[in-house]
Amino acid sequence: PMVLDLGTGPIAGQTRFDRPTWLRVNNGRQAWRLSPGLASLLARPADYYMQRRLFPSVRELKEEGSVARAPRLDAKSLSVEEKGEKLFEVRKAASGWELSYPIRDALDPQTRDRLLEAAADLWAEKFIDAPREFKPERVVTVDTGGGQLTVLEVGPDLPGGKPPPIPLPGMPEEKERKRAVARLRGYDRYFEVDTTGMSALTPDLGSLRDSQLARFRAEDVKELTIQTSKGKVVLRNESKPKEMPDDPPPPPEWKIVAPIQAPADSQAVDRVVNALTSLNAVDRDAGMKTRLGAAAAALGVGPLGAAWLLGADRAEGYLGMATPGATLTAVVSEGPEKQKKQRTVVVRLGRHDAAGKKLYATSGDWPCAMSAAGWSG
Repeated sequence: PMVLDLGTGPIAGQTRFDRPTWLRVNNGRQAWRLSPGLASLLARPADYYMQRRLFPSVRELKEEGSVARAPRLDAKSLSVEEKGEKLFEVRKAASGWELSYPIRDALDPQTRDRLLEAAADLWAEKFIDAPREFKPERVVTVDTGGGQLTVLEVGPDLPGGKPPPIPLPGMPEEKERKRAVARLRGYDRYFEVDTTGMSALTPDLGSLRDSQLARFRAEDVKELTIQTSKGKVVLRNESKPKEMPDDPPPPPEWKIVAPIQAPADSQAVDRVVNALTSLNAVDRDAGMKTRLGAAAAALGVGPLGAAWLLGADRAEGYLGMATPGATLTAVVSEGPEKQKKQRTVVVRLGRHDAAGKKLYATSGDWPCAMSAAGWSG
């Protein structure tokens, strides 16, 4: 083995910023002069070298068209428990993050981003001795891939939060910073975590689920197929691409390409596309409530009808999902001009409740039928 001895001898007129480090090998007679501060770097305590970031992260664009990036969780799944109750679980599918518990559904983009950023922002702020008693109130479980689970157990907030730093002129004041004792399951090291922004990790289910039926921009639709009992019509937007990235989108030029080829009424097609992008879910669980009979009275079918609705496919039939009144398939081209990516959005329109001013519909392969507002025809 090789033994390295490091030291910093006092020299008159020198400070710690220019005092050299001396190295001797195997107690030899020669010494080498190294850069200042090397010995103090190697003398740091063991917890300096411990991993402080709790979950892996990746820097992503904050939003489309922006150059700013933010660290977000880089994992396969994330679940959160509070006081022994599992609140939700989200998973990363081929098309992106989605809600997988307590029901499979689309995620609201803003709530999703805040959730992933809050998970990536969890650090071991300070390592501490083991407390006399530790009862976790919140549990964050992250699957980093390959079945490797990282489980963070967080105790109650500690009394006396850390005072916020003095704000710079013109900057808003920060809130008092909260902290709690935490540990990673399977390890005996305890540490403090900043829980000031942890509310983003425990959103209510309503804000976590996407309230928009189909999320895309009208100007990104390149093709629209409308299938009804009367037949199928395929329309294509043949407008020219933008010359410059900052140019406004060109006006659409819709043409019928099937079953005939002819110019289309662009304003009429635009109304259909804009209606699709503005459909907001009034009740995302309409199908589930109908199957369970919870909405039987509201639907006007009576108590006997509730038992009938529990039969297989009867709720879908009642809501018009078994045989949709119309199926609209939009081919959307998204992203920067030279990096466009296409995806297909399918919306099935069911029964139109004229009295309640609602339309029952489903989007993509999401299992929940919803009652939507914003459709005029």
